[in-house]
Amino acid sequence: MRRAVATSATLNVTHAAANPVAEMVDIYLTTSVGIKGSDPTITNFAYKESAKGLYVAAGTYYVTVTVAGNPDAVAIDSLPVDLMNGVVYQVVAIDDGNNGGFNLLVDDITD
Repeated sequence: MRRAVATSATLNVTHAAANPVAEMVDIYLTTSVGIKGSDPTITNFAYKESAKGLYVAAGTYYVTVTVAGNPDAVAIDSLPVDLMNGVVYQVVAIDDGNNGGFNLLVDDITD
């Protein structure tokens, strides 16, 4: 677990969606709906991989997860997520276990 940083939100991200369609994904963090013209925040993120200590400014973000290299193949298109400075968030992408839909879990894990 990482300690909070007062000047930003801290993200720890885990790819826990076993669906083979999304074995490798790109993750976008945008301030508006849609990813057109945006670069992924994380690229080629493999199933069971984790990234820790991603610092972002406080604000409202949309998290979009696509099949790696294919921004038109959206696996997760989240509702807005409010991130606050000084808070550590665990973000986990999961699937339903039946090769169906995907979900995004976001929890405050600040020490």
